[in-house]
Amino acid sequence: MKLNITAPISFINERRYILDVFFNEFLGLEYEVEFKETTDTVKIFYDDSIKHISIVDTFFSMNESDWLKEKSLPKEPLKMINSSVFPGNPILSSDQIQLIYGTNESEINVSEEEIFIPVDVFGSAFFMLTRYEEVVRKDRDNHDRFPASASLAFREKFLNRPIINEYLEILWASMKNLWPEMKRKERKFEMVLSHDVDRPFKYLNMPQTTLLKIVAADLIRRKSVKKAAESVKNYIAVKMGEIDKDPFCTFDFIMDLSEKAGLKSCFYFISDHSDNKINCDYSINDPEIVNLMKKIHKRGHEIGLHPGYDTFDNPEKLKNEFVKLQNVCAENGIIQDRWGSRQHYLRFSVPQTWSYLSEAGINYDSSVGFADHIGFRSGICYDHPVYNVVQRKRLDVIEKPLIIMEKTVIDISYMNLGLTIDAEKIFFDIKKVVEMFGGSFSLLWHNSAFDTIGKKNIYMKILDS
Repeated sequence: MKLNITAPISFINERRYILDVFFNEFLGLEYEVEFKETTDTVKIFYDDSIKHISIVDTFFSMNESDWLKEKSLPKEPLKMINSSVFPGNPILSSDQIQLIYGTNESEINVSEEEIFIPVDVFGSAFFMLTRYEEVVRKDRDNHDRFPASASLAFREKFLNRPIINEYLEILWASMKNLWPEMKRKERKFEMVLSHDVDRPFKYLNMPQTTLLKIVAADLIRRKSVKKAAESVKNYIAVKMGEIDKDPFCTFDFIMDLSEKAGLKSCFYFISDHSDNKINCDYSINDPEIVNLMKKIHKRGHEIGLHPGYDTFDNPEKLKNEFVKLQNVCAENGIIQDRWGSRQHYLRFSVPQTWSYLSEAGINYDSSVGFADHIGFRSGICYDHPVYNVVQRKRLDVIEKPLIIMEKTVIDISYMNLGLTIDAEKIFFDIKKVVEMFGGSFSLLWHNSAFDTIGKKNIYMKILDS
């Protein structure tokens, strides 16, 4: 038994992509789709039954000439719909939900033969998952990144909810209402831990002049003789070969915690440091780095690529860095079935960076999260294949959305919550939302960000919970 779907005969590549993501990737259901000139809604039938679901179709009803034009963006302010109107009690994170695309009707029509949903589930999902708006809007920050503040989700106050997961649940609840015997793919909540290795060591490659500046700051600005003495003591110890005395060398600590929780960590390494002011202060060929990667691999954790600052719009440089990482790993017996990456500084250009990753042979990316604000940049907490809205084709890359980075919450340059109760609450609130949908809670915590007891405690609480 399979689903039979009819859809309007427009934007066929785009419709095929989002229907496959929903029904194959997310729900695990067999389906066939037919495109008809005579329909203006998407209709879903099951097993030759006359019962069906009709879903309003607005995004893909635009004129072809309006593709990637500002007039194709959602009209703001968005309409809110009360969750009580949806049949089957779908899992939602609030009593109301924003309507990205849809009709002005607020009622869902339910009869014995049809459920009509006024939410453009598929058009809205395509808009969010492909980051369509980031191609249309030209807002960029000082690192040439699309900022959270420019996003529809931020302006309309749904960045902290996985709205496409909720649209999926609205659709699924309607399907179960009509066909109670239907079963979907089982999903379980998982924690996905990753660590960008920008600075594996604080002191190993540090020149004495930099140490003197740190000591001066300890004495003058922080007024702490104890800190100054500790800095000198650790610097000397690391330079004498006691790497474990380096405060940024937290890799065993990270892996111990992950293994205790039954999890694996992924460590993203920079393989080119041609601009070490921005990229890193180490070489992938350094004996200490090679030994570190071998240890990570031996303990069953994952190694990934942290493409340099200038790679997000430079396909040749990105590919060369990936080849360099693979070669060093192969030479040292580090073999993996899959390779992932996360862009340095989260610099990402939609859809070009996805295409460059695909061309380089990278299996998955985990860059799609905002640096300046936590939340669901693509509105989803599930892994999904990606789509190039300029070339208008599906790409051979999986996106693992980044939900939260420790710097985003703590650092003064972003949300600036420090190590407060409010900061802890944000981590746990977001995690709880992801748990509701059996999603992936993707947490980035830099190896260099365990330099205080407070940071270590928050991280351990997240894992323990």
